[in-house]
Amino acid sequence: MRLLVLLLDDRFGEQSNQCPPVREAFDVVAQWFREVTKEFEERINSARQFGMRGRAGGGASAELSGGLAKFKTDLGEISAALSVVRQSDNTESTRVREKLESYNSTLVENVNILLRAVRQNLCGDDKLVFILDNVDKYEPSIVNQAFLMHADLFHQLDAHLIFTLQSSLLYTPVDSAADQSFKTETLPMLPVFLSRSREVNPRLLDRVREAVYLRVPCELFTDGDAVVNRLIEASGGCWRDLLRLLVEALLSAEGTIREADGLKARQLVAQTYRRLIREEDLRALAETHFSHAVLSGDTTRYLLHHLCLLYYNGEGWYDIHPLLDSYPPVQDAIAARRIVAQ
Repeated sequence: MRLLVLLLDDRFGEQSNQCPPVREAFDVVAQWFREVTKEFEERINSARQFGMRGRAGGGASAELSGGLAKFKTDLGEISAALSVVRQSDNTESTRVREKLESYNSTLVENVNILLRAVRQNLCGDDKLVFILDNVDKYEPSIVNQAFLMHADLFHQLDAHLIFTLQSSLLYTPVDSAADQSFKTETLPMLPVFLSRSREVNPRLLDRVREAVYLRVPCELFTDGDAVVNRLIEASGGCWRDLLRLLVEALLSAEGTIREADGLKARQLVAQTYRRLIREEDLRALAETHFSHAVLSGDTTRYLLHHLCLLYYNGEGWYDIHPLLDSYPPVQDAIAARRIVAQ
């Protein structure tokens, strides 16, 4: 909730100076924060002063605000200071957290005061949309506690909220089921392969290659489309991995990107997945490679969470990440599964 306050401060804080109703809403919510955390006033003011001093230099302010350039309102500074206090490793941090969490419902009401003031005066009465990216990078247990267990609070927000979470939470919930807490939409991998195969989808390959050339000029690739095509295939349709592969290829290149640079990039990124594979995962990987389906369980959740297993749309099927295809333990497990199938 305080992150939403910081985002509102960053986007509408300056405009509030020319809009009295919005400025009043910021002031009302700031006063509520002061009253609730009055017993920690000295510690919070110390964190605020730290942020003010760091603002001139840039670094401290960015850290306080989670990457925001600066705080536009008193409320923004208070919210950021509270974040710093709560992240401190001491007893007071725990007390501040417990104090704030005892007012969860009231906190939502105050955020709604801000949302409605902004909406009615600056947005033509259109609801705001908050998009929280990278939530899926946290452990499933953390996402479960922060979002799923408090779904009723988020549903009270007078705004739209979109966030990403691990597909593993859909198949093996920690406590609260994601699809019972929120409306879920599964975002599959880009279908670089035809259904249930490693056969390349030429139409999709062409479209993704066009996107690559918008970021890295085609003139930088010595062998034309061949190097790019192999990087796209190696990504398995995972856009983040494709970007990682491109970065590694660029870092390896001396002038233009050659096949050797693409191979080195594939080997480097593949290592991040190979290090994740445990002995007990091999059977599940081999089975999924043959059946293109998954069964719920801790192993499946682990492999989905770390993108060792990838989900594709269309008929809805799964396969192992292509960067694991050449990993000897995985190859051995697939060979053993093939013998059983025969």
